[in-house]
Amino acid sequence: QPVAPLKPNGRRPFEGRALRAAANWLRARYAEDGPDSGFRALVLTAIALRCLGVPADDAEVRWVLAQLDRLCDADGASLRAHALRAPVRDTALALVAAADAGAKPAGRDAAAWLLERGAR
Repeated sequence: QPVAPLKPNGRRPFEGRALRAAANWLRARYAEDGPDSGFRALVLTAIALRCLGVPADDAEVRWVLAQLDRLCDADGASLRAHALRAPVRDTALALVAAADAGAKPAGRDAAAWLLERGAR
């Protein structure tokens, strides 16, 4: 099917609505510590925001880049990127380990914390 012709403002019909819907979809998936707190997700989020027309100096783009920066360690001439910083996953793994070791009292608080963050 042919692509709709551009309007005088340089956009196709419904393009603005589609871009807003894409940005809203992306923002709805942000986790407390960033979009999934993973390196790949943060890089793709920064790229997507820029492709959606969000300016580089926008607070949201700067926030995503700051989250990405938190995953990187500069050591002299090298840069090391951590794959992710996932407190929910780490808490779940620690909870399983504590339960296996027989430490049950702390498990209630950790389980409640996980459920508050939508862990399933």
